[in-house]
Amino acid sequence: FYAHCFAFDNLRIALSNYQIPIGPMNRDELRSAIEEPARQEGWQLEPGLVEQLLLDLGNEPGALPLLSHALLETWKRRRGRTMTLAGYVESGRVQGAIAQTAEHTFMKELTSEQQAIAKHIFMSLTELGEGAEDTRRRVQLIELMPRPAERAVVEAVLLTLVKARLVTTDEHEAEVAHEALIRQWPRLRAWLNENRDGLRVERRLTDAAREWDEFQRSERLLYSGSRFEQAWDRVKDKLDSLSQLERAFIETSHALVEAEKRQSEVERLLREAREAKRAGKAHDAIAAFAQAGTLEPNLTLDLEAEIEDVRRQVATHLVQAGERLAADDKYAEAAEKFKEALALAPPPDTPVYVWIPPGEFLMGSDESDTRAGDDEKPQHTVYVDGFWIMRVPVTNAQYASAVSEGACTPPANRRWDNPQFARHPVTDVTWDQAQAYARWVGGRLPTEAEWEKAARG
Repeated sequence: FYAHCFAFDNLRIALSNYQIPIGPMNRDELRSAIEEPARQEGWQLEPGLVEQLLLDLGNEPGALPLLSHALLETWKRRRGRTMTLAGYVESGRVQGAIAQTAEHTFMKELTSEQQAIAKHIFMSLTELGEGAEDTRRRVQLIELMPRPAERAVVEAVLLTLVKARLVTTDEHEAEVAHEALIRQWPRLRAWLNENRDGLRVERRLTDAAREWDEFQRSERLLYSGSRFEQAWDRVKDKLDSLSQLERAFIETSHALVEAEKRQSEVERLLREAREAKRAGKAHDAIAAFAQAGTLEPNLTLDLEAEIEDVRRQVATHLVQAGERLAADDKYAEAAEKFKEALALAPPPDTPVYVWIPPGEFLMGSDESDTRAGDDEKPQHTVYVDGFWIMRVPVTNAQYASAVSEGACTPPANRRWDNPQFARHPVTDVTWDQAQAYARWVGGRLPTEAEWEKAARG
């Protein structure tokens, strides 16, 4: 757009403080630019050609690139050493010469595969105007060759476009030779207009990726929200066409967005699971905990503990309900409760609890047992309802868990919290401490009769 400034005298004067601006060539200067080089090199200009050129140029901004290309195409169609009016008309005239060259090169000199690459090149070399004209855009060559395997093919297409004077390149960059090409070639205009919004998204993606790379690929510069969704919808099906930097940027953004979505879903599932846990809905709680663990593997150990806690709590409630039913002689219903408890919290290979069925047994010692105390005689029949009882004694580790949660006080020894004795039975526990532990696990201490029946089998 800088060239347009020189069309205004006041602006041109202001700019002259820092440079010497040159305004657009007037009609006489343009005539000299056409006639003098031809005269010096011995070329003839057919009468009427110069006048037609000047007429077609009119007040067209950026006239020199258009004139230059029109003269080149007219020279290619010369008759002997004379540049003719017919050759000029055949070239497409000032307004159409560069477009005609571009169309001929695109359709006649490129294969269908090369045409797709040329389309990508021209669109990449165009800077989309925001409420103004589109302009040319200087681009790194590597940006035009995102896939190493295509380098040779892209270089071949670029060479064809350079030979046609449509594109210029140096060691590292490329750009459109004349902005007139962007304005005058209908095919390129159609491409740009069909994809304008999408191209703007891609341009912003390119700029964002460069900024991200410049700032040590900071996570805060990655795309998220609507910016990510818009860019991802545009490029997700053509990631191979992106540069390595652009692809790394959008894929890292995608990973971050997906992680945030997973985290949000995990938090929702955990809320649901804990609400279900409080409501005693074991299956719903366990399902939600398990789904959260699938989404976030790092939570697996913590969630397994929560799931086991749900199983243990609900299984304990079921056992207690079964015991109440058994006390009312509703053994079939009690058995169903016990089965549900076992399904929720199945015992390990060595069961934690065993079921003692209801029935009578001989309690006490026989008169002939000299080791028995007087209060253990005589042996007599006693009926006991069915109940569950731990198969092995409470260990130091189990009791230590109750202490850590404030449910029990420490026993009177120094071994209860020593890892070396973690699996040993806890000792030196008072009656009150034992009852507190039993309540903590959702149970109670057995009566003397229950204990003896369990021991006798």
